[in-house]
Amino acid sequence: MPQESAGGHNAARERERNDARVCAHWQLEYKRLIVWDAATGWAAYFDYCPFVLCVLKRMGYWIRRSWRPAAAENNGTGTDADAEALNGTVTVDAAGWRTLATPALAALLDAVHTFAALTNRLLSATLVAEPDASTRVELHAHHREASLDDYYVNAMLADLPLGSIVQYAHRFQFLFHSITQVCAPPYAPARR
Repeated sequence: MPQESAGGHNAARERERNDARVCAHWQLEYKRLIVWDAATGWAAYFDYCPFVLCVLKRMGYWIRRSWRPAAAENNGTGTDADAEALNGTVTVDAAGWRTLATPALAALLDAVHTFAALTNRLLSATLVAEPDASTRVELHAHHREASLDDYYVNAMLADLPLGSIVQYAHRFQFLFHSITQVCAPPYAPARR
C-alpha cells in the first residue's frame, strides 16, 4: 500500500479536506443540482456520470493510501488525525500510519450509490399523462387521513440530505427502525 511521509502530509491533508468538502457539499446541495421542468421532467445542471466516476476514482485513491501526520513523526500530540481516529474516520496502526476506516468507506459508498441510483431514476423517468375524468377516483376524508403517515414520511425524506438515511441505517443497523431517527430532534418540517 503506498504511504506518504510527513513531507507529503500537507498535500495529502489538503486533498483529504477538499475531497471531504466536495462530498459534503454534493450531498447537501443535491436538491439544487437536479431541477424539475414541467414540460420535460427532471434535468441535471451537470453531467453526473463523469462526476460519479471522478468520485469513485478519488475513493480508490483513499482506499489505497496510508499516511502519517507530521506531528506523529515529531512525537507531537493533539492532531486532527487523533480526532479522526476517535470518531472512526481513520484507523491507526502501531507505527502511527493512518488508513481510511471501513465504516467511513461504507458511508461514502452509501452516498455515492444513493446519488447515482436516484439521479439515474429521476433523469430516466418519463412523464405520465393526466388521467381523464373517467379514471379519476373521488377522495374522501378517510383517504386523506390514511395517507397522512406516508405524506409525513415523504416530507422527511425530502428534507434530509441525500444518502443520509442509508448511511445512518448502515452505521446503526441493529438500532435503525424509522427515518425519524435520522432527523435532528428539533425537526421542523418545511411548509409545503
